[in-house]
Amino acid sequence: MMAHVAEASEASGRVLYVVEPGSGDVATSAQVASQFAAAFNAEIETVIVNTDALERAKALPVSVWCPLREGAGVEIGDPGVVNSLLHMHQLRTIERAARRQGVPVYHTAVAGELIDQLDGLCLSRGPWNVVVLSRAVHEASGQAASAIFANVSGATGIVVAPMRVAHETGPIGIVVEDAERLPAMLRAASRLKGLCGRVHVLVAADRRKEMEALEAHVRLVTANHRGLVLEPASPVLGVAGALDDALRALKTSFVVARLGGTLLPTPRALARTVSIAQAPVLLVR
Repeated sequence: MMAHVAEASEASGRVLYVVEPGSGDVATSAQVASQFAAAFNAEIETVIVNTDALERAKALPVSVWCPLREGAGVEIGDPGVVNSLLHMHQLRTIERAARRQGVPVYHTAVAGELIDQLDGLCLSRGPWNVVVLSRAVHEASGQAASAIFANVSGATGIVVAPMRVAHETGPIGIVVEDAERLPAMLRAASRLKGLCGRVHVLVAADRRKEMEALEAHVRLVTANHRGLVLEPASPVLGVAGALDDALRALKTSFVVARLGGTLLPTPRALARTVSIAQAPVLLVR
């Protein structure tokens, strides 16, 4: 869907970069968001949510300003929303990263619950929206991603970044668990492979018969895809983290995977896999 929109020359999509509480240093996630946006010809919209200002939510409209410049004033409906020098530093970090990729950046500050605000933002603009979490992956990242997918209908995908990307020029890894999602994952990877030029496919299935059938389907669908490698695999047999070492050995620069499937069955599994692979992950529904 994302690649289709960009390739059809329709209105390009948007990367919603969520500045989460406790984000701290956002240099890695800002770089990942910018590279992703550049690959999809998208713009970035940062989102700062003041969850402590519920009492002001009705009176506070969504305020957008673009871009922040050194020495320039900031126009915002309520200065209390951007309430710290840390937020300002984080916004400038994402601006610098986006500028290096030639990606436009807009900033939005809202008051209320994160999920509610994301749902409204995704419905108001689009046509597709990928949410990037600013915090380096941690135990609650999977729970946050699950909540977004469950409650934000306009979120096409979610990107979670590690503390550090170990192999910026490594291949794109796709973890395929069913034939239905394969075409969309391939389209996304085909855009991301502009970062490295290579895509490696890992087939994830619990049993050998399922794995062999899925491998045959992958070979058929990808017969004319250049720069694509189908990795040898074994059944995961329901073992959590069975493919983590394979992803680490591939030295991937980006991973495309399904949240809640064989690779990432639980929210906790997401933090473990991203930390071991040391690569950002694009989560699909």
